[in-house]
Amino acid sequence: MRPLIRTYACGILFGIVGFSGVIDPAFGQDGQAIGNDMLAMEDFELLVDAAMLSENPVMYDEALTLILDRHDLTSFMRGRVLFERGTRRWKDGQNKLGAIADFDAIVALDPTHPFAANAMIEKGFAETEIGHIEAGMNELQTITEWFDGAFSIGNHDNAVARYRESGLSPTPEQVGVMKMFGYVCDDLPGAPKLHHFGPERADLLNVHWCGAAVNMPGPDIGNKAMAANAPIIQADKNASVAKSESKTAIVVSGP
Repeated sequence: MRPLIRTYACGILFGIVGFSGVIDPAFGQDGQAIGNDMLAMEDFELLVDAAMLSENPVMYDEALTLILDRHDLTSFMRGRVLFERGTRRWKDGQNKLGAIADFDAIVALDPTHPFAANAMIEKGFAETEIGHIEAGMNELQTITEWFDGAFSIGNHDNAVARYRESGLSPTPEQVGVMKMFGYVCDDLPGAPKLHHFGPERADLLNVHWCGAAVNMPGPDIGNKAMAANAPIIQADKNASVAKSESKTAIVVSGP
């Protein structure tokens, strides 16, 4: 049987309280769940370990969410998974608002939960970061800078929609992030192309908008609508006019 609690880096830094001599009401002295309907601690540990193997924040988040969807978790188990997911969302999961919601959920579940004190500490750090990011977003920024801030906070659709509407091409790093979250895909014939304006980029030749981004307003949507009932020559003319009249904002202010 593995130990009930593993040592966490954040616990070393902040001193998670409640581990020594405290037994969750749903467990016996050996750490096993009480009652046939509850998930055994050993099985729970295996589920969490498997979820934490992925370095992809989206897959990691989804795996922990699947555990939270179970109905055989004790309050201790549920709080621990919320803490794991919230910590990942805050640090590298591009979802600081989601992290705050997870930390609050632990306290709402049980204010005396062993992870509650650290959840409130990490919530404070996440809120401070959000404050700095939002302050920058209220100033004049390039679309690249604005996207990074909005997406990191957790406003994913809004961040993607700004790029989608502008027709400008995201940085390679931002393309990678949007691929991870299902907004951008490779080699989807018929799907809207990611690149519209400016010099062609070799890394974007076969990259397309997909998922929720497909139906967001963008330069391609207007052109397709005009071409629907027009001759091919007229459609090409309209597309050319639309492109020349498009206003590509280089900077943005606010969301």
